[in-house]
Amino acid sequence: MKDEKDNAILIAARRLFARYGLRKTTVDEIAIQARVGKGTIYEYYKSKEEVFQAVVEEEAQILKKEIKKAVDSQDTPESKLRAYVMARMQLINQLANFYSTFRDEYLDYYGFIEKIRKKYTDYEISTIKEILKEGINKKLFSIKDLDLTAFAVVVAMKGLEYYWAMETDRREVEKKIDTSLNIFFNGILRR
Repeated sequence: MKDEKDNAILIAARRLFARYGLRKTTVDEIAIQARVGKGTIYEYYKSKEEVFQAVVEEEAQILKKEIKKAVDSQDTPESKLRAYVMARMQLINQLANFYSTFRDEYLDYYGFIEKIRKKYTDYEISTIKEILKEGINKKLFSIKDLDLTAFAVVVAMKGLEYYWAMETDRREVEKKIDTSLNIFFNGILRR
């Protein structure tokens, strides 16, 4: 359970990491922004990387909660999948530290970032699998390999998120997501 000081540290760290990244942010800057002594930070965290990990894990929890809410508000597997992708794209753009973990400083801090990335990817695959299972049970989807299909959807989303994130017109992003989902649902073969 976080107390007031820990919360202040994480809020300050979140702002600084979002603005300067992990490499350029210092524990001294976090302490100044949080209005605590540098030693106080080390009472809660062993290193700057551990503070970053706490910030990213907190943002991952926010992402999971909001995506779940978006998916749960839908009735059909198709609309759940669309809600998942839309909510994910919108939230990743808002959660700067979480998104930067998967792109900017990945190689420099590969060890602990890889653990965070794997944990979240496993969550995404599991969530997509549940949506796909529902579609199979309702006889809406015909899927030969559920694990591979869920993996392919997650990889496709990750592959496209950078391009979608660069788009400033939300309607254009929605259009691109709908087109991608149409390809997923209907394929490209003429019937």
